[in-house]
Amino acid sequence: MKQTLPKIVLCLFALNVAAAQPLPADPFPGTWSGTAQFQRNVGGSIDAAAHSVSDMVLTLDAKGRVTGNASENGCRFLGVTTPGFAGVTINLDVTLSSCKHPSFNRRFNGSISYSKATKTGVLNLSSNLMAPGKAEIFDIKATLSK
Repeated sequence: MKQTLPKIVLCLFALNVAAAQPLPADPFPGTWSGTAQFQRNVGGSIDAAAHSVSDMVLTLDAKGRVTGNASENGCRFLGVTTPGFAGVTINLDVTLSSCKHPSFNRRFNGSISYSKATKTGVLNLSSNLMAPGKAEIFDIKATLSK
């Protein structure tokens, strides 16, 4: 019993030291902007009519709400975030509306991966429609900064 007591005390001390360390600041809340590419793939072919590149602004608030827009294609974003890997990724679940190409008016899921070195976030959103004889894959990609 005497030999295990110091190990237990040491473990408790280590937990207290770790708990006393400040958590890194959450890099995600705020307004992010950049240029985004919107693509639709139908049956393995890119739909040229649905393809667009647009300036985009997304606002992520500290409570998990997402709002935004892509000015050139008219898309408006509304949704929520959920935690990803602390300080590195955040998950997004957003619905697009008012898009000039109506097929993009749908729900998307994805993430923003943050680079501390460049202070940028890489956005990847996708939405898939799989039906017998028809597959549609939608994706939105961007590099964003605050």
